[in-house]
Amino acid sequence: MIPIRKMIVLAFAFAVCICGISVAGFAQMREVQKKIPEGKWALEKESIHAFIPGCMHGVSDTIEANHVHQPDIEVNINDLNIVIYTELDVKQDSIMLISAKNTLRTKYTYSNRQGIRYEAPSVPFLPGGNVFGAKLYVQQRIDKHSLRSASPVFVSYIYEYKAVK
Repeated sequence: MIPIRKMIVLAFAFAVCICGISVAGFAQMREVQKKIPEGKWALEKESIHAFIPGCMHGVSDTIEANHVHQPDIEVNINDLNIVIYTELDVKQDSIMLISAKNTLRTKYTYSNRQGIRYEAPSVPFLPGGNVFGAKLYVQQRIDKHSLRSASPVFVSYIYEYKAVK
């Protein structure tokens, strides 16, 4: 016969084990393939935001003990020599990026875990963009720029879905 105290300890250990397995199962999010809605996406001009990040945790190997978080530094978009794509045309699994001077076409994949990824290496956007409602969010990293900072500049863009009439 098992003493009551030992049964309680075993039951508690069993319950903790079951809860741990359940939590681990829920924590693993299944990757789901997604599609960007087909059609035209127009750049919202006021949504272009260029900045030099104040803190680059994970990029620099050394973080000083007395590290102070710095705010992002705003950058004038006109000071950067970049092509700004004002329109995106999405069809099935491809995207055409359109600017006044240039047009790029690439295939893409889009998932809930990795965001948007592009096949063509010439696409300036970083992997990981996302679509929320009628807005498409992407970001560009510029390492070689004419500004006096050695840090990269990040440019964020928001495109709005234009329904076909």
